[in-house]
Amino acid sequence: MHAERNGTAVSDTTISTGRDPAPPAPSTGPLFVRQATGLVRGWSALDASIYCFFAISFGAFGFYVFSLACFIPEGSLPWAVALTTIFLVFEILVYAALMAVMPRAGGDYVWQTRVLGGGLGFVLAIAGWWFAMWQFVPIYGSLIVMEVVNPLLGAVGATSTANWFASDDGILVSSIAVVAISSYWVAMGVGGYAKVQKWSLIIGGVGLAIVFGLLLFHSNGDFRTAFDRESAAQFGAGADAYARTLEVGGIDAVGLSFPSQTWLLIPLVLFWNMWVIWGAVLAGETRGARDMGRNVLSMGGALVAAAVLAFVFFGLAAKTFGWDFYHSANGAYWGAAYGTLPEGAEAPLSTWPSPVMMAGWLVDSAAFQVVLILLNAFWLIGLLGTLFLSATRVIFAAAFDRVLPEPVAKVTKKRRVPWVALLLLMVPGIVVSFLYAYWGNFATYVLNCALLLAVTFLGTALAAILLPFRMKNLYRTSPLARFEYRGIPLISVCGAAFAVFLLFNLYYWLTDDVYGVNNRDSMIYLGVLYALAIGIFAVSSFVRRRQGVRLTQVHREIPAD
Repeated sequence: MHAERNGTAVSDTTISTGRDPAPPAPSTGPLFVRQATGLVRGWSALDASIYCFFAISFGAFGFYVFSLACFIPEGSLPWAVALTTIFLVFEILVYAALMAVMPRAGGDYVWQTRVLGGGLGFVLAIAGWWFAMWQFVPIYGSLIVMEVVNPLLGAVGATSTANWFASDDGILVSSIAVVAISSYWVAMGVGGYAKVQKWSLIIGGVGLAIVFGLLLFHSNGDFRTAFDRESAAQFGAGADAYARTLEVGGIDAVGLSFPSQTWLLIPLVLFWNMWVIWGAVLAGETRGARDMGRNVLSMGGALVAAAVLAFVFFGLAAKTFGWDFYHSANGAYWGAAYGTLPEGAEAPLSTWPSPVMMAGWLVDSAAFQVVLILLNAFWLIGLLGTLFLSATRVIFAAAFDRVLPEPVAKVTKKRRVPWVALLLLMVPGIVVSFLYAYWGNFATYVLNCALLLAVTFLGTALAAILLPFRMKNLYRTSPLARFEYRGIPLISVCGAAFAVFLLFNLYYWLTDDVYGVNNRDSMIYLGVLYALAIGIFAVSSFVRRRQGVRLTQVHREIPAD
């Protein structure tokens, strides 16, 4: 197997990281499971960009996060999206650079274990990319119900069935559907899923274009009439639902002014677009990943495209829904869900005010509404593929390094799918879904799952800062060495900027109740997950040492492609 360094083939099966400290005692067994990963470069830069775009799926995850802005009504949502997009440029530069230096499957895991050390890198990456994915399964299941199932059932007059999906059994069914769909997309291989996400983008894009067209060519008066008619007919909202929603929600929303609480909206918006680097862990399967400029365009294009769609939506929502109404409708719904409405107040609309559903109400036709919802459902279909695909590569990379058992690094011959790694996501995901559905307290425990990934990203920011100093040889022979200012590596500058931005957001997530992720029980649960990762690494180190393999030496080498 031949690896590459700066475009030049080298015959070694591994590449030294170039770290200066003296190496540990040599291993007596092979460092890696095999000479080559067995994965193939089945993705183009366009495939990778579409994947990153779906990781922050505007038509699914974006609408959901924007609806939560009602909890910070004195902040400007458009400005928060603009600022977050600008700050995330540093994240993209960090990941694009690390991909170019070490374009290997596993991304954060590979970079952190080689720069920060095996133990710390393993714990940070595995907790974020493996354990956190289990917790996201029921959350994604809730998105399916909110954004697709309930609007569909409302359109066909089956609201009693919609109520069933809010039950324990309904939550479990939707969560298992997430596991099934996501696993099937992964089982298709990256080439197969690339086709799925392209068609999802086309179909979902058509659906979103229709939504935007409806909002563009109808007035606020048209929408008010449609909302009063359909909310009463489908969900029993009663008369004058539009006016009562404004009264119950009671939000005088901020538009383009810049009040101080706009800064507090940034940690909320980050729950949407921070995941734009999701495809970086697939660098080992992406053609041209050694080209930093191409990586920046791939991820940056996805980030900018999502931001542009957000701004278009904000303008159209303000024009047709009414900006105050949009936030008041979300405030009424979430206030009823969390019991924060004034005593005696009730939300006129009993279901989540989906922008797609409400736009469809502008056409008085159940058939049209069903078709529009199904078209936009492809934003979720594309999103579900991202749940397990990236995570399987991180688990695979740890097994390829022999930290996890060797069978976890197996891939199928035809589609090159790490099927054991996929099972390690599917089975715990189903278990977590059972607990989420039938053990009431467990839903509280998963609140902080996004923090696991944010801390993982913080570890990668630290790796970017230290790479030029801890891996001098690799850095000096890479294209990154050209990007310095007065001897200061720009990758270190970008890493520091990204780290500061993450720490700003982590501070508010952990100290402010408004984000809903600083629950004490959830923090204890996160501690248990980190302890599990530490335990796995400790046991693995002990077992491998007895087999003559030192993980410290493994993590000093970069595996071949």
